[in-house]
Amino acid sequence: MRHRIARAIRESARWLVALAILWFLTAPSLAAAQEKKCAPFQLSPSPLDFGVVDVPDEPTRDVTIKNPKSNGTVTVFDEAVSFGAPFSSTKNCYGKSLEPGATCHETITFNATTATLGEQTGTFAVSYQGCPDPGSLGPGSSVELKGKGLVKCVPLGVNFNAASPNNPTDFGSVEVGHTSSKSAIIRNNTLNPPVRISSGGTSNTSAFDVFFPACENQVLQPGGTCNLPADFHPPKKGSFKGSFFLKYFCPDLGDQNNKNSQKEVIGKLKGIGVIGATPTPTATATSTATATPTSTATPTSTARPTSTVTPTATPTPTATATATATPTPKPVSYNCPSSPTLTLPNFENPSAAINGNTVSVVGDNGTDLYGTYSFNGGMNWSSTANLTNNTGGNTDTKPQTLVVGSAIYIADDAVIVNGMSSTTNIGVRAINPSNFQTIFGPFYPLTNCTFPGIAAATAGSSQTLYVVCGASSNDIYVTSSKNGGPFSTPINVFGPTAQLNVPTIATSGLGIGVTITGQGLNSLGQQSIFGSYSYDGMTWGPQFPIYFAQPNDSLFFAAPNTYYANPDLLTMFASESTNSTAFLVNIWGDPKAATPNFMSAQIGQPQVGQSLFYTPAGCLTNPPALSAAIIARNTSNAVDLLQSTDLTNPSLFALSLLDNNNDFQLAAACNASQAIFAIGFQGESTNSTNVYTCTPRPPPP
Repeated sequence: MRHRIARAIRESARWLVALAILWFLTAPSLAAAQEKKCAPFQLSPSPLDFGVVDVPDEPTRDVTIKNPKSNGTVTVFDEAVSFGAPFSSTKNCYGKSLEPGATCHETITFNATTATLGEQTGTFAVSYQGCPDPGSLGPGSSVELKGKGLVKCVPLGVNFNAASPNNPTDFGSVEVGHTSSKSAIIRNNTLNPPVRISSGGTSNTSAFDVFFPACENQVLQPGGTCNLPADFHPPKKGSFKGSFFLKYFCPDLGDQNNKNSQKEVIGKLKGIGVIGATPTPTATATSTATATPTSTATPTSTARPTSTVTPTATPTPTATATATATPTPKPVSYNCPSSPTLTLPNFENPSAAINGNTVSVVGDNGTDLYGTYSFNGGMNWSSTANLTNNTGGNTDTKPQTLVVGSAIYIADDAVIVNGMSSTTNIGVRAINPSNFQTIFGPFYPLTNCTFPGIAAATAGSSQTLYVVCGASSNDIYVTSSKNGGPFSTPINVFGPTAQLNVPTIATSGLGIGVTITGQGLNSLGQQSIFGSYSYDGMTWGPQFPIYFAQPNDSLFFAAPNTYYANPDLLTMFASESTNSTAFLVNIWGDPKAATPNFMSAQIGQPQVGQSLFYTPAGCLTNPPALSAAIIARNTSNAVDLLQSTDLTNPSLFALSLLDNNNDFQLAAACNASQAIFAIGFQGESTNSTNVYTCTPRPPPP
């Protein structure tokens, strides 16, 4: 028994020794297998940031792929860029073997296009094969990709041409003591979005004046232009140089915060002052370069709201001190064609405006405003364009217009529908006549108002737009906007006790005052016209009487025609006496006088003024000369043209038939170079407008 137990103990010991030896031989390899770990690739840089990339650039950056030293030799197995992102990779590391610690460089491209503007993100991911054994896949790695696609604004051009986008405005040689006028052409690049010009300034320009309001707050469409008027008045002999700058808003596409939207362009000016020599003009592109004989260069330059080149009188070789005196404007009258220059179907309530050679006619079709323009004084006209494109029952009708610089300003009756109710407000907008794109607006500074009137005043480089209306409360309100800024709080011009409506507004050509007139009843119940004058357009003087109709007489006008012929103010309207005799009335006086004294004179003899009634339209042909052209409707509903070389003398009027339709709406605009008469008539199926372009008659010998 003892022997068997001893033998069993010896066998067990041998097995224990064998197991110990086996464990000793295999334990390290098992532990190593259990401790073996496969690390992911190390990618750098992280993140991979391309920064700002200009469209259509396609920059590349490298991502470094590193196999950690703790890994064995592995093979790059897969590479991918996140789907839909504007990034791509060359996959030039795919399938390559990387020993421990080895690297490979992968190239990533940012494809910047207009579809990838702004902040863009993506991911580059990569994995490998070969750890912990040749058939195993290791863990994946990724890095963030970032970039910002941007379309930068191309700088505005100044006097752009094929050779250079920015060229000086060259006035050439100008005699000392004289003034030469030109326009710098500001052009938006065709690759830019619409650009709004905000302000301007000058540097070293003692011999130059630049009229910035002509372009301020204008929006230039891609490829669009603005004419920036400038004057050169050399104070002495020699060469002169100056510069101006325009600040404008042009957001870089893709810049969500518009951090760099305000930009600046600099234009150069140059000219030569000479003594006793005839000025030699140099060609500068302009869309309205037409000489007007009413502006003779003077040593003192007055800022103008137009981009029309005003010629300087050619001085004689022996110029004296009187050579710079501005001649007295001469009376102007016109020859009109026997048939309309232009007929506009489905076009009523016309309003005509003129500035230099830029002419516009704006009307409505009962829903929307429509317009046409001419850049050669009404010889050729554009096709009509819809200026409002109303929907939802909104309407814009009965426009009043003016052309200032290179913009058409419009005030109209705007009916705005809100649910089951609607209000009639005065809408104000500015239109680029070259393409009828909106420059600004519409704004609605006057509510519950109708019968709009619009005028502008210029003083130095400052321009103020005035808008007036007649409220349903029989009050007349005015508001103004200076240099394109917000409109002021409306002012009740005549006060709450006056019973006036149907206003008209006129500003002095010298920018020294504003006059508003209105129709209403006086204390005796007579239909009357009153006026009020303001030096600054904010503080208005007491109302002064202009005309009282006799009891039971009628006044026929939508708004009296009111004009400045400094220092006088002239008002024309139609009246009908108790014996049903219709006639035109012309009144003039100085509104700035302490006690304005307006005189009246019926426009003349029976063969001239009788049987003319209802809403006349007219204009001073060459102010401050008192020549005038007036169109008025007669008892046959045809339109007669009255012309006078002296508006204050009824005997000097001449009468002729202009249009023989069923006429009922009249508009007129004129200067010394041309006259535009727009006449709305009732057609068989629609209301239409005839436009007549009239040219000056040769002056008398």
